Amino acid sequence: MKLDVRPADSGTQAAELKNAEKTPITHSMVGRADQDVIKSHFHTKNRDVLLSNDAKLDRLLEEESALVDENARNAKVAEIQRYVVEQGYAIPLFEEPQVYGAAPYVHGVSFEAVARPSFYNVWLSKKDK
Repeated sequence: MKLDVRPADSGTQAAELKNAEKTPITHSMVGRADQDVIKSHFHTKNRDVLLSNDAKLDRLLEEESALVDENARNAKVAEIQRYVVEQGYAIPLFEEPQVYGAAPYVHGVSFEAVARPSFYNVWLSKKDK
């Protein structure tokens, strides 16, 4: 396998991504703590990162989006993920290491479901001398 890394500005990259023959692989991700994120990512009427015309995939995504039961949604998402991988549409790799530090007198830092820090309840105690 040969990999050519071609640096470019974001406008050039966005234009080139529309031609799968020129740029057949790309990084794409959306972080949201809801199963419907898969529809916003892959459906042809949404983000459509696959640039696909796959009616079956659209149908599966629409079925998932219409479900209200969490277990049923999780099962449908698993089916969609298997389908996407079996079709060779995506390689599901994701790692986003983040390191945060705080002094001992900083309290209340928390994290959202997708690992973004939340400082809403942060407070400071007195510093030790």
